Amino acid sequence: MMPEYDFKNGVRGKHYQSYREGHTVTVHKEDGTTQVQQIMNVKDLSNTSQTNWKALKSDSDENIDYSDIPPLTDEFFDRATLRIPVDKA
Repeated sequence: MMPEYDFKNGVRGKHYQSYREGHTVTVHKEDGTTQVQQIMNVKDLSNTSQTNWKALKSDSDENIDYSDIPPLTDEFFDRATLRIPVDKA
């Protein structure tokens, strides 16, 4: 640990309860816009999914809208790195 990281006066679990209650994260982007994300609380995690899994499973892959995903270019694959976990090597 680097010397500038001084945690001797830190309080363990200081933000634990507020994190469990949920929180909002605001990201300020370079273009001046902001993106607000609601981070789920513990109660939200125990809610039943509202996804209609039966309908989703019956749909074909051809009906998936990928228009908001940019295509992977040769440049992407040139910069990509294959990482194999040590226990799988």
